[in-house]
Amino acid sequence: MTLEPALPLDYAVRPTPPLRPTLFDADIRTKAVQSIAKDVADWLEEDVSDELVEMLAETMPFSLFIDGFKWAVKLHDKYAFDGDAQLVEILEGNNLSGIYREAVKAWVAANKIAPTFLVAAFGASDDLMEFRGAISDELGAWNGTTAYLDDKGLLQNKCGQDDCPYFEESRETARTIEAIWAPDNDNVSWAYQTDIPHATFLIKEDEDEFCRGIVFRLADATRKQAIEGAL
Repeated sequence: MTLEPALPLDYAVRPTPPLRPTLFDADIRTKAVQSIAKDVADWLEEDVSDELVEMLAETMPFSLFIDGFKWAVKLHDKYAFDGDAQLVEILEGNNLSGIYREAVKAWVAANKIAPTFLVAAFGASDDLMEFRGAISDELGAWNGTTAYLDDKGLLQNKCGQDDCPYFEESRETARTIEAIWAPDNDNVSWAYQTDIPHATFLIKEDEDEFCRGIVFRLADATRKQAIEGAL
């Protein structure tokens, strides 16, 4: 079974934020090196120099929590540093983890990054509607069905009876996803129809198109009354 890449979400027209900071970013690594450069220079009994900063940056291990001994070995192998326990302690005193975390926090704040709780809905066999992601559940869907949900998840009938009046009232303002078996206008076994903003993806079985599933943000499944009240 294979997946065809999802189409762009209809509402995903916001500017793409810059890439999240990583441990490989030169500015983050340089700041971490600068946090210990003076102590290393004192250990060498010399002044801080650009050359020293470059040597430290070049040999700095790519790890969030750095092993000072391994760093000292690399300095010895490449630049003949005669390291000792004091140098290892200095190297382990770098603030790479703190600098990296602060950079990520700044990136989140500057770009207003918020968690996106995605849900994928798709068909399984000839009688199931599957949900994965922020919702992990399945519904019986023989010959098609309709799922009722809001921004908290699938609606649950807690009455224990099919004609529960409270459940019916709740469904009136819920959002819906209709699972369509063998749709007339698509060459798949399963397709889905909803007014929730979404993207689509294609599931294939060998070379046959089996299901055109959807992906959406759970937060966009806001109840109809909430949408009307905001207008």
